[in-house]
Amino acid sequence: MRKYLILIILVLFLLVTGCTSYISNLTAPKSVLQLNQTATFEQDGYLFEVTVDHISVTSSPGNPQTITVDMTATNTGEKGISLMAYPRITDNAGTDYPGTSIFLGTINPGGRASGKSSITINSDAANQLRDNGLLSIRLQDVKPMPWEATWYVDFHKLP
Repeated sequence: MRKYLILIILVLFLLVTGCTSYISNLTAPKSVLQLNQTATFEQDGYLFEVTVDHISVTSSPGNPQTITVDMTATNTGEKGISLMAYPRITDNAGTDYPGTSIFLGTINPGGRASGKSSITINSDAANQLRDNGLLSIRLQDVKPMPWEATWYVDFHKLP
């Protein structure tokens, strides 16, 4: 009976430790990158980089504004990885505007994949993003542990 009790306590300890490290990874403060900077992720034997290649804004009077985000993921590690990307932009008031998801597929070691997402923002909300915003991209593999990076976007400096 004592062996089973020790085994149960050990299993519970492992589960709690795993769950808290997952939550702390999501809530840990991350530095905000400039658009010309690369986000590097290394965890559980995976190593890859993500860049924001291009951001453009299209709008016409009375219509929603569309922000298009082009990104590239490069597998610099030794293990293949399958990625989905979920971009969103956040205005100065803290409101999130989600974009369309990007299926990057399986990226073999040394390989790269690119994708495009569009984020639609209504005219009223576009005023909150008139100057700047934060572009966050959450990346998900088949494992439940996501990675996330955030870039500062100055809309006055976009081409």
